[in-house]
Parts: sequence; C-alpha cells; structure tokens
Amino acid sequence: VLAVARWTMRQAAAAVVVAAILAVQMARVPVPRIEAVVAVEQPIDAVWDLLIDLRSWTQWNPVFSVDFDCTIGSTTTPTSTPADATGTVLALPSCYPQVGTLLTITCKWDDGTVDVSHEVVRKKWVEGEKEEEEEATATATPEDSVSDSPSPSPRAVCWEYVDMPSWLLSTDRCITVYPLDSGGSRVVNHEQFGGPLATIVMWLKEDVVTTGFHTFNAALRDHLNDSQ
Repeated sequence: VLAVARWTMRQAAAAVVVAAILAVQMARVPVPRIEAVVAVEQPIDAVWDLLIDLRSWTQWNPVFSVDFDCTIGSTTTPTSTPADATGTVLALPSCYPQVGTLLTITCKWDDGTVDVSHEVVRKKWVEGEKEEEEEATATATPEDSVSDSPSPSPRAVCWEYVDMPSWLLSTDRCITVYPLDSGGSRVVNHEQFGGPLATIVMWLKEDVVTTGFHTFNAALRDHLNDSQ
C-alpha cells in the first residue's frame, strides 16, 4: 500500500509539472488581437469627450454599458470643456474614470448572449504607443492619413480584466483616437488576450466580439454625425 501511495504521489507531481509546462507554453502562443477601426469627420476633442464619458455609452451604442463608483478612483474634472457653436459651455458628465478605477462592463452581443466583467483602468489620456501609431498610419487611406502635426496628440484609454488571475487569462482593451490631416479622427478599438485560456476565449467569442467592436464604432460615428 505504501508503495502504491508513493507511486500515486509521483504521478500526481508529474501531472502538475506537465500542466505547468503546458500552461507556460500556451501563454507564449501569440494570440491575435481583435480590432475595429473607424474614421470620423469630427476633431479629436469631440471624439474623446464622447468616448471618455464611459457612463454615457448606453445613450448611443447598443453593445457596451459601463458603470463605476464616481467617488472612488474617478474625477469630476473633464479632460476638456465642451461648448456649442456659440461658445456656450455645455453640461458636463458626472465623472470620468482615472487610472485605477474599477469598471463594471456589460456586453450585449448580437447572438443574444450577455457578458459582465470587471476591469481596471490602467492607462488614460496619453499619446498612443509607438506601435499603435505606426499601425494606424499603415492602415490609413491617402486622403485620411494620420496627422504628423505635433498637436493635438493621440489619446487613449485602456483597461484590463481582473475577474481571473492574469496567468490564466489576461485582456487589454484599448480605445485610441488619432488626429487626421483632414481634421477628422481615426478611432482604433482593440482588445488583446493572453494566458493559457486565451485560445479558448477567442474560439468561443472572437466572432461576436469583433462584430460588437464594429457595431460600437459605427454607433460612435453615427452619433457624432447626428450631433453636428
């Protein structure tokens, strides 16, 4: 009996080691990010003011709704002061997320499923990372090339998934807005998955998430156009 117990323990230990090795290897497998890009006619300030008001998303898009506690990790100070054509300052949203703000995001996919997740803002109001700028430039059409003007700078807000240990599943969702030479903006909406469960999540959700991102972008563009 003692020998059998030792053999069983050795087998269990070997299984744990193999599982750990597989997890590490799966974590190293590059997972394509889901991305949707849209060009809009409005300047970057107008686009950013709409996007960063996360709690108002439900007013203009059918896919994503965001909620968070305005008294924790957020501010009532806007990134810019919106005004109408006459210069009259418009009413501001109640609060804006800051780095560290915990978000509750509800996703209503076109297949009828609903996902609710908790995410933490990790980056906000910064220039787009170099690789994102280069990618946006490469995909821009000649008549809508990304502006090389020093001002205004690209702006981004990013958050990461916290409902599961990152060594099992990590996600990095970013929405970056780039100014265009035409005076409009280019919005890059993407999410990168990592960890050993990423392949499974992509297999289950890639199509609906991709469709959801494109629907969100189209709603953003249409709402901005209707607001003119």
